[in-house]
Amino acid sequence: MANESEHKVKVQFFGICTHMGSQKFGAASVHWGHRVVLVNARHPKDSHEPKLRHLNPHVGRLQIKAKDITGPLPATPWFPIVFNDGETIEWDLDGVHLRVGGERPHPGSNSGNCIPHLGDLCVQLPPAGPATHVADREKASCFFDFGEATFEGKLHGQGASMGVLTVGTTGSPKLHVKNFGLEAQEVAIDICPGAEVSVSNIPLDPKADKKNDFLLHFLAAEQFPLGAIIPPSGFLCTEPVETYNLPLHLGDITGPGCSNSSYP
Repeated sequence: MANESEHKVKVQFFGICTHMGSQKFGAASVHWGHRVVLVNARHPKDSHEPKLRHLNPHVGRLQIKAKDITGPLPATPWFPIVFNDGETIEWDLDGVHLRVGGERPHPGSNSGNCIPHLGDLCVQLPPAGPATHVADREKASCFFDFGEATFEGKLHGQGASMGVLTVGTTGSPKLHVKNFGLEAQEVAIDICPGAEVSVSNIPLDPKADKKNDFLLHFLAAEQFPLGAIIPPSGFLCTEPVETYNLPLHLGDITGPGCSNSSYP
């Protein structure tokens, strides 16, 4: 029988990925303990908010190494493979709901608190908006839901903070992917115990990062808040991320503006 460490999956988030805990969520009922929202930031130039119009498009992607996949590679029109060199597989995330199947209850951790909090970076943070809980691809590219998981904050590049969630599973892990559409189509990816799964919401051009990219997180709110600013450098996260699965489009010069955030 495999030991506990062999039944864990690490899911790491890069770029404009907003972490939400159910206890701080304003909706009447939620069925998750931790949700990571990738707001739809593919067309910032069309935004009603002037501060966002000069930013470059951010695209949601899922990346897994071929060695961490044990079954066939699902690909559909709503969940297409956009890169596969036999070593690294990348899927486009454009209106999908992700979760790890067979989650085993695992005590949560507050060690992710070093990730910047949106409520600290504006005059008054509005309530969470539709982008955080309505399955609408015009608002959100992806929801990734967890029951209970260890949540850690890490650093990458020149000071970007990012979140890592470690999930225990009761058996061979699967990554379930469901379409936001009314048909609610679903596929699953069989992955190895110990896999490192990467989710990103970043520009496709690694040189297109801007320090104000962080402001895209505020698309998760009902309305863009007054006085929204980017986080200062010097996060409390002190450990760099260690992984063999960095996103293909992630540059080495990523700064605080490319950080994850926590809502509120």
